[in-house]
Amino acid sequence: MRGVRVITALLVGCGRIHFDAADDGSCEAPITWYADIDGDGHGDPAVESVACTQPADGIESGDDCDDSDRYRFPGAPELCDGLDNDCSAGTQDVCPVGCTPIQTGTAPTYLVCTT
Repeated sequence: MRGVRVITALLVGCGRIHFDAADDGSCEAPITWYADIDGDGHGDPAVESVACTQPADGIESGDDCDDSDRYRFPGAPELCDGLDNDCSAGTQDVCPVGCTPIQTGTAPTYLVCTT
């Protein structure tokens, strides 16, 4: 039987984290899990671990475009906030006619309307 041992690591800088499975004989079919820090049900594709049991904050889907924002994930509704909420660059914000979202840094998004 093939098993895994979960290893905790910290990433400093950019790049993909991969936790290699060690053979300890306790598991036959390890699964790749992705960190879901924001809790939206979509994991960070750059932070993965391989284990037989689901780790805390782990999810099988590694398709989140921003794991620090629970309102940005594939399939999310596109809002009038100047952000790519649904992780698809081809989808445009749905804003009221004559309004434009303005966001500065970490400040809230404001709508500037001309009508």
